[in-house]
Amino acid sequence: NVSEQDAIEKGDEICLDLEKTKEALDKVSTDGYLAGMVNEEHPHTQAYLIWKEAQSQIDLHKIAEFATNELRMRVLYEFINTTYPDNTLRERQDSKTRYEVSSKGVRIGDIFAAIEKNKERLMVAEYGVSQTSLEQVFNMHAAEAEKSKKGTNDS
Repeated sequence: NVSEQDAIEKGDEICLDLEKTKEALDKVSTDGYLAGMVNEEHPHTQAYLIWKEAQSQIDLHKIAEFATNELRMRVLYEFINTTYPDNTLRERQDSKTRYEVSSKGVRIGDIFAAIEKNKERLMVAEYGVSQTSLEQVFNMHAAEAEKSKKGTNDS
């Protein structure tokens, strides 16, 4: 039986079970943030995949990649939530996100300036900022009308 230290020195693959995975994640984020994410509650997330694979054994490199990405995304979430409290996370795919920020008291140029000023800290490779198009406004109003129409008998 090879110890973890021997495996590290040899450059061998190190695999952990769920308990050890959560312990490792708790050492990376001492507030329980990462370990708390690794569960079966959200099956379409990377955290779920880590949880599922750790039911048997998971490679330490995968855990490290997950932790790095999630901590990076946490910085972005905190920045957006602090800078633009009236926001909605519309989409997330791996390390790509799409937010909707209320335009009340916010100019599009200010959003660009804030992101540029914090680009290095946020580790943002590329980003885009755009105003809501007329088509998007129309679709939002149509969706709201459909939602309010449900439950009424208009036939």
